[in-house]
Amino acid sequence: GNGLLTYPVALMTADEAAFAGGKSHAVNQSAWYYANNEGESITYEEGWWLLSPSDAGYLSATVYEADGGPGYLGGDAISVIYAARPSLSLKSDTLASGTGTANDPYIVQ
Repeated sequence: GNGLLTYPVALMTADEAAFAGGKSHAVNQSAWYYANNEGESITYEEGWWLLSPSDAGYLSATVYEADGGPGYLGGDAISVIYAARPSLSLKSDTLASGTGTANDPYIVQ
């Protein structure tokens, strides 16, 4: 990453999503980015863009996206509307609380 950024936030790459349990054109219920600590969806079935280009076979530019179910990764034309879901990386010793629900959000200390 770029260590010069004051607030290092970006979209996930397809590689990062795959390391987190994402599968190419397949559902994976255990993808860590899909559910909160209580097993509830944090994406609410909303598709979101990844930062990596894709070769999805369309006649226009394509980018990877997370859509189609838990842990599903695919590619789509950039003309399709998906959400932008920023992510950030935390050190392994970072303390956090909360379950990730609307009533008990994650709080990074």
